Amino acid sequence: MTPECLDPFTHPGRLIVTTESGATYLFDSRNDDRPVTVTRVIAHSLGEPADLRRDGRPIAVLAVAHESDGRYAAGIRVGSPMCLSLEPLGPHAEMTMRISTPVTQMTHLPDGSPGPTPPGA
Repeated sequence: MTPECLDPFTHPGRLIVTTESGATYLFDSRNDDRPVTVTRVIAHSLGEPADLRRDGRPIAVLAVAHESDGRYAAGIRVGSPMCLSLEPLGPHAEMTMRISTPVTQMTHLPDGSPGPTPPGA
């Protein structure tokens, strides 16, 4: 069963998120001693793939939100774009923002499941 809205900061585990463009993200929030991470494991399957810094590698997530009734709310929601605040990926950045196309699916990964493999891995 796919949850309608989920916040990886309050629901520990691993979560696969797929967006309208075909991008697939793996969120990992299993360990209280480590930050929540996201790995963009599959870029876009529609049109030209976007090549983003650190594709295929975990990135610390500072916050994740979606738009709801004209405001931003915590978590990921099916039908809404994800707004990700990430660790700094540029040498002079304080943080990195990424906004996805609308989320089409969220799936919890069972413990012990390897999850998706990044291309070329």
